[in-house]
Amino acid sequence: MIEKAKWIACGTEPELPVIVRTFDLDAVPETADIEITGLGFFQLFINGQSVTDEMLVPCQSDYSSRDLSDLLYPLDVRTHHRVYYRSYPVRGLLREGSNEIRILLGNGWYRQTERVVEGHMAYGDRLLARYALVMTGEGRTQTVLSDGSESYYLSHIVYSQLFIGEVQDARKLHEAKIYRPVEVVGGPDGELTLSTCPPDRIVRTVMPDVAARHEDYVVFDAGETLSGIPVVHASGPYGARIRIRYAERLNEDGTLNFTSTGGAHRCGSGRPQIQEDVFICDGTTRVFSPRFVWHAFRYFSVEGEHCEVLISELHADIRRTSTFHSRSEGLDYLYTIYTTTQLANMHAGVPSDCPHRERLGYTGDGQVTAEAAMLLLDSKEFYRKWLTDILDGQDDRTGHVRHTAPFMGGGGGPCGWGGAIVEVSYRFWRQYGERKMLETCFPHMRKWVDYIETRMDGGLVTREEPKGWCLGDWAAMEGPNLPEPFVNTCIFVHDLTHLRGMAEVLGCTEEAERDDRLIGICREALHRTYYDPGTGDYAGGVKAANAFALEAGFTDDPRTLENLVAHYTAHPWFDCGFIGADRLIDILFQMGAADTAYGILSGREKGTFLYLKDRKQSTLWEYMDGREGSSYNHPMFGGCVRSIYRHILGIRQNPGSCGYTSVLIAPKIPSALEAASGSILTPEGPIKVNWRVENSTHLICHISVPQSAHAVFRFGRFEKRLHGGDNRLDLPYEDKNL
Repeated sequence: MIEKAKWIACGTEPELPVIVRTFDLDAVPETADIEITGLGFFQLFINGQSVTDEMLVPCQSDYSSRDLSDLLYPLDVRTHHRVYYRSYPVRGLLREGSNEIRILLGNGWYRQTERVVEGHMAYGDRLLARYALVMTGEGRTQTVLSDGSESYYLSHIVYSQLFIGEVQDARKLHEAKIYRPVEVVGGPDGELTLSTCPPDRIVRTVMPDVAARHEDYVVFDAGETLSGIPVVHASGPYGARIRIRYAERLNEDGTLNFTSTGGAHRCGSGRPQIQEDVFICDGTTRVFSPRFVWHAFRYFSVEGEHCEVLISELHADIRRTSTFHSRSEGLDYLYTIYTTTQLANMHAGVPSDCPHRERLGYTGDGQVTAEAAMLLLDSKEFYRKWLTDILDGQDDRTGHVRHTAPFMGGGGGPCGWGGAIVEVSYRFWRQYGERKMLETCFPHMRKWVDYIETRMDGGLVTREEPKGWCLGDWAAMEGPNLPEPFVNTCIFVHDLTHLRGMAEVLGCTEEAERDDRLIGICREALHRTYYDPGTGDYAGGVKAANAFALEAGFTDDPRTLENLVAHYTAHPWFDCGFIGADRLIDILFQMGAADTAYGILSGREKGTFLYLKDRKQSTLWEYMDGREGSSYNHPMFGGCVRSIYRHILGIRQNPGSCGYTSVLIAPKIPSALEAASGSILTPEGPIKVNWRVENSTHLICHISVPQSAHAVFRFGRFEKRLHGGDNRLDLPYEDKNL
């Protein structure tokens, strides 16, 4: 029904507008539902009551065509645009007689003008709304559609920008409202789409502690790094100001350090990019909290008279559907720090790189964590939406896949970023078993392969768009880095392998044969260009080079694996970038080097997860060495948490299967690990694995699998079919390495 409504627009004032519509009812209807969207964000009230506790809706998307010439590097693309709307039942809020709809609009990304590092990315200078209220009763249907009869007034939120914060002036609540007419406009050209993506919600309240007192303000410590908003109880005099600023770190003198959250950047207005809220009192007791922004921080300062400040943690309403416990401090910490960081970076339907400085759905970061997020969290509809963003953002002329989805600028590489169109599609199909979604994604993946072929020289992927970036293994520690063509071509082979399997599932025999030919061409070029017959290394064997090679299918020379194991046994930390880290742990476990993989996951040197724990960090860092200016809330290095489930617990799907209908439980146990247990929720039901090594001689396993799944347990030479429900196994432990 929303398609029959009209787009209505407010003015260009910087204050946030409230749209008002009144209508009469002879009686309360039997049913009443409203479909609504507001750009950038909206909050809906009927007869003075909030319709929902959802926040930051609708989901972020590439709303409309816009000028992309003023970017970090310009693009000339033709893509699909989409606008999401929400649907709510509202019968309980309606009454006989006069009724009122009020829509408070927020800028969101639609009118984001402050952060311009990636370019000027705003879609328009006027905020918009569109709605359709449909009511039934006594055999008839009644509708109230947005049509231009509405009016609007300016709210007490006089400033609101995602990357900065809000200014709320409570004094304006006492002023007479000046109503202005809305204007019917053409609106964005995006396809109206009902959102099924989990919205953002407040998930808990955090009580901060005082960290430092200064002459004019107090610094608080939330005790952990999180994304959220303050709840300020204040009763200051008329005109008194309360200013709150946010940071991840403190300087030695107890002041806030804004570097990691964007403070080194200048905004479009010339101000530094520092997260800040300002609340202006009206002389009464009030509770202030931002409406259309979130912040990411651990520490915050409060300047001005206030009674109490709490923190509401805010992110997508997604629950953990996994558990993990072990006798390993490193493994347990990895599970906790990854899930915490990932959730902090899930807002408005986008898995971001960081929740403060950039807030972008980078396809590089997003694809290396997609499997882990799908495995550990109830994120199916969230990733369905983000996968749609990736498909929408593909250039329908060339097949180029952009580096952020929805597209908001940013740089990356042809395969480590653009390959998300294959990797996320593959992981979604494998996790959830939806053939229809696979059929939707398949032609997009094929078009991307066509594009990459135009970016190859002699079988190697060597470039992307003119004047653009061609990144390889990004965010590595100091030392020699891997050649970008080597990294991108290895990733391309990996993606082609997945694509070949999906082509077979869909019965596309010719496409599968084409993938085989391309894989052969790329492998030959990689071997010819980067293999050293004297050592067995690829690309000099630096960092995770040999892990990339092994994943690309080079297993003929045993020295390749031996050298990889020797390097990371001597250097048990992530010296590689985030793409290499994602592959390294998985390859080591796959190739029988569980002890080496475990050494990295349980180490305490710089470049390990326990290095972060020893520094009381609750979220993952952008760079594992914590270099100055980098973010302290980046999930990308945590994608390797999947190996805890795939290898240590041994929960895997058999090749060619999807949706956990055919399962193999085959734990690979490091010699220093005595016990581990965990669970995941699959489309077939929960899978639980609990094993312990007893007296160094026996392996005791308790395994629960869904009734409908075909499941087999394998350990060494032992193999047994599992029945649905609970299974107990007691095995000799000496077979563990066979």
